[in-house]
Amino acid sequence: MVDGLITVEVVDLIASRLEETERAVICGTAVAEGADATLKALNPGSRVRRIPASILADYRRTNRPLLRSREALPPVMVESDGSEAVAAERAPA
Repeated sequence: MVDGLITVEVVDLIASRLEETERAVICGTAVAEGADATLKALNPGSRVRRIPASILADYRRTNRPLLRSREALPPVMVESDGSEAVAAERAPA
């Protein structure tokens, strides 16, 4: 979902990341002229759809994280191998 206007540039960006066999439905609260035609030309079978802003607002309400103070959460370090460790528990190098 796109929070706002789906432009031809947005379509180009998303379509450039699709594999040849993949299809996409790009949904947003507004669609610029030419966006759907561009996606159909770049990735036949994919479509652009306009959705009501209320659907996006409902999604935000149901998927927002619980509110907590940033100070209450320990910092997390991401190691070069992709693993995570809480900074306070990380062994010195």
